[in-house]
Amino acid sequence: MIKKKRTLVLNFVKGGGLGNQMFEWAGGLAIARQLGMDYEWDWPDSGKRDYALGEFGINSVPVDPYTMVFNQIRLRGVTATAEAIERIKASEHERVGIRCPFQEERCFSSVSDEVRRAFKVSPIVPDTVAGCTPVSVHVRRGDYVGHPRLDVVTEKYFQNAVRLMRRKVVAPQFFVFSDDTDWCEVLFRGEEDVTVMPRQSPMDVLRMMVGCDAHIISNSTFGWWGAWLGEKGLVIAPDKWQTHPGAYGRWEPVPDRWSRSAGTKADTAPPRHERAIVYPWKASGQKWDELKFSLRSVEKNFLDDMCPIYILGTEEPGFLGKNGGESRVKYLPAWKYAEALNTGVQLADKVLWMNDDILMLKPTTWKECETPLYIGKIKKGFIDTVGEQKNTWRQGVLRVMKRLRDIGIKEQRVFSTHTPYVFDRSKAIAVLGEFGLWEKFPMEIAYFHLHAKEAKRVTDEIAHEPPFGDARFLNIVDKKITPELKKEVEGMFPDKAEWEGT
Repeated sequence: MIKKKRTLVLNFVKGGGLGNQMFEWAGGLAIARQLGMDYEWDWPDSGKRDYALGEFGINSVPVDPYTMVFNQIRLRGVTATAEAIERIKASEHERVGIRCPFQEERCFSSVSDEVRRAFKVSPIVPDTVAGCTPVSVHVRRGDYVGHPRLDVVTEKYFQNAVRLMRRKVVAPQFFVFSDDTDWCEVLFRGEEDVTVMPRQSPMDVLRMMVGCDAHIISNSTFGWWGAWLGEKGLVIAPDKWQTHPGAYGRWEPVPDRWSRSAGTKADTAPPRHERAIVYPWKASGQKWDELKFSLRSVEKNFLDDMCPIYILGTEEPGFLGKNGGESRVKYLPAWKYAEALNTGVQLADKVLWMNDDILMLKPTTWKECETPLYIGKIKKGFIDTVGEQKNTWRQGVLRVMKRLRDIGIKEQRVFSTHTPYVFDRSKAIAVLGEFGLWEKFPMEIAYFHLHAKEAKRVTDEIAHEPPFGDARFLNIVDKKITPELKKEVEGMFPDKAEWEGT
């Protein structure tokens, strides 16, 4: 019996523009070719962006049903390709779907010639003075301005890149393409060899970029493709692509052969504090006044009473007072847990990571929180036999465990104890760079396997309900929020803190 050929269906990430769609399609094509699968693609109309690959004759047509086996929109590099392939191989479904940005050349380098043919455009060569070299300059602003992870390119970068291009290329003549032509007119005012082009359709801009002999780009997927498809000589890209290292995993979209220019913003603003306490908080997930009482417990029992406390949440808690920002407890908006984690671990050199379900029952110091607690050890063979997980948190835990095994850490523990975690900023950034970041990322499991010098198995340090015994921490479990527990907690922490409203 002849085995039927399987089909890979690329499900586009919602809302992506032309450059994003090109990366996704190319990444999916490479996987399909490597696994010998038929290839289809499915466009989920979100109302934000139109399907754009029809300009290349790559039309979107309805597809038959399929089963999603890989859905990762935060990881963007070649590690995502490897994981997608692993998921596809492990699946028994005939038609499998994947969703991922795949924003590196290495994601599709095995089929790069086929990609160039698929995305072939008729170049438009700009009118230049005889003997001059046409150079495209792509300036992406728009929604990048103020973006927490992608707002890295400055005026200084473009000025440095133009100077570098003048040294490396014979008589360059620059043609600037941007979604903010007014800003570019001011930036390049008085530069006789620079022409700011009027706004045009994306395909016309792409054709003109391809018609140039050298390129300067922003940290933009669209600019990337204009340079890659029109690559004849020097390409200059920003020396960093994202503000926070590791925000999108081990992602390096700039090929080694391209040049890098400085002038971008720093990776992250210098740490605001030596120490800080951070709470991620989802307002809709609150079951009681647990956040307020957790904060009161810190105010009473944590012996560092000078370090600031940050709530990174979906909305500002109503009990916070309005005192002109002088309060020890401060609120910063964060709409997703991944955003809160990425920002929170970088607010200070040393961060005490709390949750609203953790209360301190005894006087506690930094030192007493620095030895991580673990629940138990992972049994041998567990990772390979546990099976597929439906719970997204457990999926993330299993994913981290597999990655730890791949980098040589065979003996693993469960560090998810719902106690305070102490993270060092530089080490946390390294962890995000190694593992990437997603919405249910178990930071403590990745971090403490790599950086814990010693760890202690949890015994009587945690209580979940009265009586608390000798426990140092109370972990409030939703199903155990009884009238008895509420009365006990309210009696232990009855006094309003100075940061609470009247």
